[in-house]
Amino acid sequence: KNGSGCTCHSSINTAVTVTITGPSSLSVNTAGTYTLTITGGPLAAGGCDIAASSGTLATVNSDLQLLSGELTQVSPKSASSGSVTFQFSYTAPATTGNQTLYATGISVNSNNSSSGDAWNNAPNFTVSVTAVTPVELKSFTASISGSDVQLNWSTATEINNSGYRIDRMNLNNTSWETIAFIKGSGNSTINHEYTYTDRNLNAGRYTYRLVQVDFNGSAAIHNLQGEVNIPAPLNYELSQNYPNPFNPSTLIKYQLPENSDVNIKIYNASGEEVAQPVNGNMPAGAHEVVFNASHLSSGVYYYVIRAGNQFVQTKKMILLK
Repeated sequence: KNGSGCTCHSSINTAVTVTITGPSSLSVNTAGTYTLTITGGPLAAGGCDIAASSGTLATVNSDLQLLSGELTQVSPKSASSGSVTFQFSYTAPATTGNQTLYATGISVNSNNSSSGDAWNNAPNFTVSVTAVTPVELKSFTASISGSDVQLNWSTATEINNSGYRIDRMNLNNTSWETIAFIKGSGNSTINHEYTYTDRNLNAGRYTYRLVQVDFNGSAAIHNLQGEVNIPAPLNYELSQNYPNPFNPSTLIKYQLPENSDVNIKIYNASGEEVAQPVNGNMPAGAHEVVFNASHLSSGVYYYVIRAGNQFVQTKKMILLK
């Protein structure tokens, strides 16, 4: 921020070009994704330091780390097609006005010393922080049906709304996973209802968030209040495959009341094993596997599940080509 740049190497080298690209405007408390690009110099690999006048910086990928409010490389990142890029997230503060993103990029020759490395500052990147709320969210709820979770949300108005990224967190490992993207309504002043069903979850505790994304790349996060608890099934169960008859693929569903070793085998009408789509330890909950029979001829087949210490069940399916 003070303009001193990289203090552990020599002076600025204009052969190195460092740029920041991303949304030039964000609403208060919303986030945008930005890219830092380094070109020129020896550039076998590159590193960086990124700071903001106000607001919050965050990592997008595992190649950056947050240290004392600023982002820097975990280790020098190898160049690809003559450049090194780092993606990062910036969340605007709660107040309006212009904010600045600062960055320094270093072009590394990877000779195991600082000799010959070169660096330069990026031009300061201005982000205009406005009071416009892109989406007025009225509600965001979840309901449970067996091992499925249905998410419902509604909006009163939408401005420049590309859509909603749906993230799920298993509270046992506390990391977010993106599971879907639902298209938004662009610009609208009428109510809109949205729904998404997350199916066949394992037993456990979950929470969800909506990441509303503008067409310019900025985003606002809406967290589900509370958590969703998917109980373990009471019994072992093997469902009839669907569709049946099928060609060439069909879905086999099964459920487990506890973590179990599971083996599912497919047999032809002569009792010969032709496939084994599942073989391993599976967590309690509902599961499904797609069986592709494109290599088999039409006919009657049987699928057999063996799970836990004593659960065995057989069902018939028909392949019609």
